[in-house]
Amino acid sequence: MSGGGNWEFQWYTNNRSNSFVRDGILYIRPTLTMDLLGEENMKKGAHIESRGNRKFAYGNASTVESTLHWGPSPELNRYNLTHAMAVLLDNTSFADDFHTYGLEWSKEGLQTYVDGKALLFVDFDQSSWDRGHFPKWSMNPWEGGDISAPFDQEFYLILNVAVGGVNGFWKDSPEKPWRNDDPHAVNAFWDSKDSWLPTWGNDNKHAMAIDWVKMWSAETNC
Repeated sequence: MSGGGNWEFQWYTNNRSNSFVRDGILYIRPTLTMDLLGEENMKKGAHIESRGNRKFAYGNASTVESTLHWGPSPELNRYNLTHAMAVLLDNTSFADDFHTYGLEWSKEGLQTYVDGKALLFVDFDQSSWDRGHFPKWSMNPWEGGDISAPFDQEFYLILNVAVGGVNGFWKDSPEKPWRNDDPHAVNAFWDSKDSWLPTWGNDNKHAMAIDWVKMWSAETNC
């Protein structure tokens, strides 16, 4: 089981226990697969953990990151060239209150911001192929396209909450309860639930809460 580009330990469901609206707020709430399948079935199949947030000793909710993923293949993903991070220095957490996360997408470039402050800006002053300095043996999937390719087409807005991942985004460390090269990493994560499950809190404390989402077009052709 893999969840998106980071190969997270999650299982998407169409269940109102995982997503619902209450008092005008949309909640995306993680639940345990054990609650659905039972403890005995946790390691007999591929589904171990559903969507959820996390908090380990080597990372916490005081940081937020903005990244563009692009490349001719997953192995040649040049996200490290289009990545930025913001850190709260006042001993607070992004989970303590609502924040406004934004993306402005134009013919000139892509800019992300948090609470009105710019976080990442990628200027379309060169093609992604030139920006990435890809090896000569690789093929250019954007040849003949616009200079902003692959960011010259419609994309979906996805809101999700996830745990884990074995693509290397979470580096191995003594505190992390799984290794990225472990073929049974998801089992190791589940076996360590006593260390991370208490951090989830009760009720909707471990859910992502969305107050509003606004989208509008500033140009007729992007």
